[in-house]
This record gives sequence, structure tokens and C-alpha cells, in this order.
Amino acid sequence: GRMEAVKMKRHRWGRDSQRKQTVVESFISITTLGVYFLIPVMPGGLLLYAVLFRSSVALALLLVLFSTVLLPAQTHWQAFLGCSIFKYWRQYFSFSFCALEHLDGGKKYVIAEFPHGVFPIAPILAGTVVEECIPAHRVLSVAASNVFKTPLLKHFFSWLGSRPATKGNFVRSLGEAST
Repeated sequence: GRMEAVKMKRHRWGRDSQRKQTVVESFISITTLGVYFLIPVMPGGLLLYAVLFRSSVALALLLVLFSTVLLPAQTHWQAFLGCSIFKYWRQYFSFSFCALEHLDGGKKYVIAEFPHGVFPIAPILAGTVVEECIPAHRVLSVAASNVFKTPLLKHFFSWLGSRPATKGNFVRSLGEAST
């Protein structure tokens, strides 16, 4: 059981522990994380600005922003998952993904990740390296349905390989993916 798993060789992905993040990489990490954290509050800020200053430009921007939810989003965009920004984020948070046992390529798995919250950084970072960890599997995920109704977040989570967390999507993902 537990003792056998602890004695096994651990496989780590996601972070180069021998390398310290440069000042430029830290700046890129902090700036892009700031943008990520501001995405959900942008519509409220634009609405407040439009009302307080009677700005038709802010209102037009708000309408354009909300219209992005209507645009189709590619699911599981490999180029997005492999972009350098996620590597910088993993380095910034000293994130690593550890597997205690080998996953059999012939079996299907459901991986539950927690804790997670309003800004799920750990599951996002794990999603950018999980296919390196278990290359014989096609990995899909489900995420809170409300992010797919939020401007820009819909595309962000779709590109990570997520779908709205409905029973139908979960069952469909089990049929399509190997993990």
C-alpha cells in the first residue's frame, strides 16, 4: 500500500529545480498572471466606468467583450498548452507534478485534482504538463460551467482541453479520452 508507493521512484515534471527564474521571466510571470486574474473583473470594471462616466466607448467595448462568448473555441490546443508562459508560471510557483506509480496505457483513468478554487492555478499548470507525464493517454477535463459563459475564460479553458462540467460532457469525455 502506502509504504510501497513511497519507496517507488518518483517521476517529476513541470519545473526545473536546478534553475532559478530570471528577472525577465519573473516579470512575464507576474504580468501575465495579473492579466489572468483581471479577466473575470474586466466586465464589471468596464460597466462601472460606462455608467459613472457615461462612456459609450466603454459600453461598446463591454458588448464586444461579451460577444466573444459566442465565438467557437478550439478544444485542446497543443500550441497553447506548450507556450512558454506556462513554463514561466510553473517555475514562478515552483510547481512540479509527481507520479508515484506508472499508469498503464491500456487502461482509462479519472484524475481528480484538488484543492481548486476561483482561480485554479495548480490544475491549469498540471494541465499543461499532464500529457508529458502520461504520454500514452489523451487527456481531457471538465471545468466549472460558469467559466464557459465568461468572456475570454471560455477560450482559455477550452484551449486547455476543458469542457463545461455537465454529466453529458463528463460521459462524452470518458468515451473520447484515455484519461
